[in-house]
Amino acid sequence: NQMERRKRKLRKTKIKTVGDAAEAFSPEELNEFNPGEVLDQGWNKKRKPDRWRPITENVYVYPACREMNIPPYEWQQCDCNFFKGGCGEDCVNRRLQMECAIGFCRGGAPIKCTSSISLTPKKKLQQAEHFACANTVLQSCTYPPCDIFETIDNRGFGLRCMIDVSAGKPIGEYRGEIITTDELQSRRKNIDPNAAFYTAALGDGLFIDAQSKGAYARFANHSCQPNCELQKWTLGNEIKLLLVTTQYVPALTEL
Repeated sequence: NQMERRKRKLRKTKIKTVGDAAEAFSPEELNEFNPGEVLDQGWNKKRKPDRWRPITENVYVYPACREMNIPPYEWQQCDCNFFKGGCGEDCVNRRLQMECAIGFCRGGAPIKCTSSISLTPKKKLQQAEHFACANTVLQSCTYPPCDIFETIDNRGFGLRCMIDVSAGKPIGEYRGEIITTDELQSRRKNIDPNAAFYTAALGDGLFIDAQSKGAYARFANHSCQPNCELQKWTLGNEIKLLLVTTQYVPALTEL
């Protein structure tokens, strides 16, 4: 029926949008991988991470609370233009580690205008006019394919990329439970001091704890010679953590 045709068209458009917008990786590499599927593979059915499950967005634990995010059309605009190369390394928002809003950045390919002339100026302002630009990694989950594996030197699980990755490329969002300083101190009293530590500072007295739930980026282990780092990125008025490579990383190298 007509509704199903619209849904199919929307899905095709979305796939095309992400593929065209993300220049870091080819379209077949753009889907964020599901750690649950990896952990269900036969080679590591014997052991899985204890008391951990994947989540698609951060979970706020009271009294920490999520602020109401500003609408995409009010996000900071860069001065990039799709016909002049789009949002590349010189994008102002990218340099400030802020993502452009999908649909409202001139660095993305323009969408043919289908606006009705009856729309008010405010409604026209709020209507998306561009496909996603290249500076929308967190929103579109444009990450290289990764693999969770069990280390051979008793360090638990680790994370590695399945393809070669150059320096400065996003690997995945570091998600978890967002907690306050008091909640962090309370949790630290109830766990083994020698247990693995999965907490990262978010700022303003908030922390991300990926101990019991989070994303696959939490499987990147600490190292005296790291090849990646956590960066703070802003989406509207929300802060997120992103795991990014700091050097060239060959395929199957532990992160």
